[in-house]
Amino acid sequence: MNNENQSRTIDIVLVGLFAAVTYLGIQFFRIPLPAAVGAPFLHFGNIFFLLSVLLLGSKKGALAGGIGFILFDILNGYITVIPKIAILTILMAFAAGSVFKRLSKKYSAVGSVIVAVTVAFLISLAGDFFYDTLLLVLSGSEMVPAMWAAFTSLLATAINSVFGIVAIAVLYTPLRYTLEKYKK
Repeated sequence: MNNENQSRTIDIVLVGLFAAVTYLGIQFFRIPLPAAVGAPFLHFGNIFFLLSVLLLGSKKGALAGGIGFILFDILNGYITVIPKIAILTILMAFAAGSVFKRLSKKYSAVGSVIVAVTVAFLISLAGDFFYDTLLLVLSGSEMVPAMWAAFTSLLATAINSVFGIVAIAVLYTPLRYTLEKYKK
């Protein structure tokens, strides 16, 4: 097998692997959290998704995360949130990937990871707020009560975000080292 085919095969395997661990990180490692809107839970899916973005790049990471998240949603009855998840996955992947690519040229890897992942999670917070507000307004709520209910539901996303930032900062360097060693 030539180098180009071998590289493509490795990329396909890594996207599949990260899609699988993203799915498993939600399916088997989740803790329900209280919220006024929806049924949020603490999970490891975002950690594996954003690690795939940082290690494989924005496009491959978005694909891996999208497959893992959507597979979870289909198999667990969350079909109605698939459009939100797909949009947020793409936005988070390209924001984190772009920020990381720029910062890692000038700053330490861990610092770049923390900033990039924080930007991605801020997009998640904003996306959840706007989606939940829209959902409540379309369900008949007035705008201000809908916004307050959506805001109170952000605690779950905020907890996931802080947990994710810390976990990704810890896991990124050893995983990057392992992948670089494996790809040689």
